[in-house]
Amino acid sequence: RELIVIDGYRQGYDKMPDATLQGEQAAERVALEELYKREIMSRFINDAFLRDLYDKQANEIKARHIMVRVVDREDSVEVAEGKAKIDAVAAELATGINFAALAAQKSEDESSSADSGNLGYFTWGRMVDEFQKVAFALDSGEVSEPVLTDYGWHIIKLEDRRPVPGRGTFEEEKPQLEQFAPRMVGEQLRDASMAFVDSLKVVRGMEYDTVTVDMIVEKLNDPAAPKSETPFENFTEEEKKLIVATWDRGAVDLDSLGRTITARARGRDFPDRKSLTDVIDGIVIIGFLKDQARKEGIYDLPRVKRTSREAKEAIISRQVEKAMVDDRLEISDEELLAYFEEHKSEYMTDPQRTVREIYIYDDKEKAEKIAKRAKSGEDFLELAKRYNEKKSTKKNDGLVGPFSARLHGPMGKETFELEKVGDIAGPIITGSNFSIIELLEILPPRQKTFGESKNHVRAALKKERRQQIRDEWLEEIRKRNRIKIFEDKVAYLFPQDNQPVTTEAKPDTTKGS
Repeated sequence: RELIVIDGYRQGYDKMPDATLQGEQAAERVALEELYKREIMSRFINDAFLRDLYDKQANEIKARHIMVRVVDREDSVEVAEGKAKIDAVAAELATGINFAALAAQKSEDESSSADSGNLGYFTWGRMVDEFQKVAFALDSGEVSEPVLTDYGWHIIKLEDRRPVPGRGTFEEEKPQLEQFAPRMVGEQLRDASMAFVDSLKVVRGMEYDTVTVDMIVEKLNDPAAPKSETPFENFTEEEKKLIVATWDRGAVDLDSLGRTITARARGRDFPDRKSLTDVIDGIVIIGFLKDQARKEGIYDLPRVKRTSREAKEAIISRQVEKAMVDDRLEISDEELLAYFEEHKSEYMTDPQRTVREIYIYDDKEKAEKIAKRAKSGEDFLELAKRYNEKKSTKKNDGLVGPFSARLHGPMGKETFELEKVGDIAGPIITGSNFSIIELLEILPPRQKTFGESKNHVRAALKKERRQQIRDEWLEEIRKRNRIKIFEDKVAYLFPQDNQPVTTEAKPDTTKGS
């Protein structure tokens, strides 16, 4: 792989637009991830947070719940109605009624009510915060007071508490905790992200031209305007030059806004100013984030540079190998025919057989009786005409084939175990059905024609030729570059194989860097 990349650089493939773009995009992706970790995640997720989460997940609990659904938690009337219903459930529980039985009757959580409200075992962090705080505070067998979450009102019963089996040390569990932790603070992360973006907009002096934005919204929603897949075409050339937003080092005009929206959000509606300014933010903010990452030196981090280089070199490798190998693969029909003649023995049909089959659906006793009659010498053709139940072969009196051993499952396998024409086998179990067969014909392998084999011949020759061209190319690269395999390290890794391997060649004096 490294030699191929070296040759790609030698031939200038690192200057190709695709390679440059791939490297830049990879650097951008990793840099923005790092910026997010620094500016947002680090405020909430650190070693202290992870250690606390690790401690809280030492035990898991098993619980049941009864839920009364609340669709809109901000609707005070709906919340009050739900509270009245859950209070009625609590009153029934107070009479001593079985919790599981009542959960099966009353709970509006469809995923658990079928199992009498059973939630199984779960650790801290798997349930919404209001729910888990109450659940983990209960003693075994205790039932909670009603608790409100975004899903509705709940009454919880704790059934068991136990240590989490197979739990590792903090350091062992830390990678999994880091992946899980963002779920615990998702709302805080979202709020912090929005605040960070707003702060960048202030620092960069971003302002909207509200007059122009309102004009765009009004025109996009004008019922008299011509209907179009690209509504921004309805603006005049003068209007397209209008500025919709500015900041310290740039601006967005109506034309670039329209082209971006047409490319990314075809058919989207913009009923008000905010819906349009949100799109403008999406266009502009990514540039602010990249600038901030550069300001903090993130693009210079080894991980970012390495990711960028690896992404770029992946494109370089593919492009140079295509040019040096795949683009040189030209195979004529004459070469294909010559290859076919040299490898004729590889292009034979499979052995094939033909049988007559009596297929019986889901009746073992009937199948056994028919098989006994066939094996006792009764005419198989007449039996097939009378008893075969398979619709696809009824018209031809149960005739199946010719076919190879790879077809027809158990029946096909049994067919190829018969020794001579006239042999009978069965009943053969095929799922819940049964098959009785008579061997009618044995066809040995035959030589395929060139026409029958051409596609397979082309694939085989192409594979062989490609490997040959690639090997020759790699050998040329090896001659231009010094390679040394450190035998002591290889021997340490593979002590069972003490065969020395070393390859030396002259360095590539044409390579610039």
